[in-house]
Amino acid sequence: MDRVELEAIFMRSASSERGPADPNGESFLETEARVLWDWAGPARLVYIVELMFDVVDSESMPKLTGSVEYAACYHVSADYQPSPGELEFFSLHGVAFQLHPYLREHVADVCIRSGIAPVMLPILLRETSSESYSQVSD
Repeated sequence: MDRVELEAIFMRSASSERGPADPNGESFLETEARVLWDWAGPARLVYIVELMFDVVDSESMPKLTGSVEYAACYHVSADYQPSPGELEFFSLHGVAFQLHPYLREHVADVCIRSGIAPVMLPILLRETSSESYSQVSD
């Protein structure tokens, strides 16, 4: 999207809870995410990304369950009204890449603070040929 400028990124909420599984040993990450957007005034667009995650052991017993929600606020030029398709595209190809490092750091930090070896969200990569994105493991 043209004529859009990032104003702020901030954490809206976060929670986590230790599960019954032994924190030692191999861990696996299961995630689910959603992206919402809304107008917060005539020239302010807000995207909210919520990530729900479970760190589980090899038998899928939970070691840690959590969620985190980040918001990204953008100023939109007064003469520009993006279409729903442009908003969707920007959520996948702009917002996802801007917020992903914050989500990734949060998951690793919560693991460490809970006594679990850090489990990292995969790195996002742009696939320029298909205009989509994918995740790769570290």
